[in-house]
Formats: sequence, C-alpha cells, structure tokens
Amino acid sequence: MNKLQPLHEALIYVEEKQAVKLEAFNDWGKNAARGIVGKMEAMGLVERFNNNSTKMIKLSQSGYDFLNSLLDSLHNNVIHWNGKWTIVWFSVSEKKRSNRDRLRRYLELIGMRPILNSLWISPLVLSSVVLSKAKKLNLLENVAIVETNSILGISKEDILKSWDFKTSKSLFYEFIDKYSTIKFENLDSFTAKKIIFEYALILKREPKLPIELYPADWPRFRADQIYKKIKKQIS
Repeated sequence: MNKLQPLHEALIYVEEKQAVKLEAFNDWGKNAARGIVGKMEAMGLVERFNNNSTKMIKLSQSGYDFLNSLLDSLHNNVIHWNGKWTIVWFSVSEKKRSNRDRLRRYLELIGMRPILNSLWISPLVLSSVVLSKAKKLNLLENVAIVETNSILGISKEDILKSWDFKTSKSLFYEFIDKYSTIKFENLDSFTAKKIIFEYALILKREPKLPIELYPADWPRFRADQIYKKIKKQIS
C-alpha cells in the first residue's frame, strides 16, 4: 500500500517536467505507457496539447489537486489527548442501506474503529463532524454519540487493539531501512519527490490517534527525520 503506483510516478514525472512528450512514456514499455496515459486522461489528471506538432501532456488542475491530496498527510498537526473517547452507535434499516454504508465508510475514513460489533470509537474529538455527515445522509435520527472519559468493561489497551499498529509500524521501518543510509546530497529532484510521496502514503496508513496513545517505540519520529532531510534537498 505504501508503494508508489505507476500512476503516481507518472504524475510526479509530469509535474517535475511541467510538460512531457507522449513518447517519453515509451521508456516504461509501450503497453504500460498506453495504459498509464490512458488512465491519467480518463481520470482527468492530464491534458494533451501540441507544441510545434509534438504531442505533449501536462497536469490539469485536477492532476495538481490529486497530487496535493496525496501530500495532505505530511501536514497533519500533532494531536494531544484530552482523555475522552468519542463513541458512535447507529441503527439504520435496510431501506437506507446505501447511506448506512456511506456512514460506515466515513467513520473509518476519519479514523474511528468498531468495537463490540456495533459501536465505533475514537480518542479524537469527532462528534460535530459525525453529526454533520449523518445530517447530510438523512440519518440524524439513527445515530447516537457519546463523549466520555470513562469506559467500563473494556480496557484502554484492548480498545487500542482495534487499530492496526503492526502494519503501519512495519511500513515505517521499511522506509527507515531503505533510506536511512542514502546520500541526500546526490538525490535528483524527481527521485526526492518520489520518496516524499512514498512517505505521504505511509502516513495515510498510520492510525489516526493522539500522540499519547501510540506505542512507546513508535518509529514515525525516526522516519520524519529522513523525510525532513529529503525535503530540504528540494526546498
């Protein structure tokens, strides 16, 4: 999941060069080039134009927006825990199944996790955004939200098992092992940008939690030092 896809690399390449000859992608293999360019165009991420009869492509505004969305995770502020949990419970009939599924996907997107099958929980302050989403989905009467600093019957440690620390931790260590000995001064801009986007994708997989609730040996902070050194090279 943290690996850059060919689509990502192609978009970064176009952004780096500002404009690229269509034939330049043939170096990736003609079939691969056709598929990548076709996908970028189908998603509206690039635009074709002619430069003295040479077929070129450049990023569209949607292309820039797409790349920026991948980098959003690099700018998340450190969150401190106020000691409270946000708990969401909902009961939605089959008639509203599609909106129920949308709400469930939204809860997962904002970092909530299910416990005891029907309850969703997070140590973040999320009540207002969940209520807003429920209202948009016409599910306001089907949702109950509780904010509490006391949960009985299940420990904090057991609650935190709902988040996937293992996968995220392994991705950080893979990044550290791969780039900790790299000679930053020798990096070209395109390679540096690819590494930065790779790191942004790793951060998107990181559990959305206050800093106090990460394991004591969390490797994010070591990985951040590598990212900052690489960023400095292209600043």
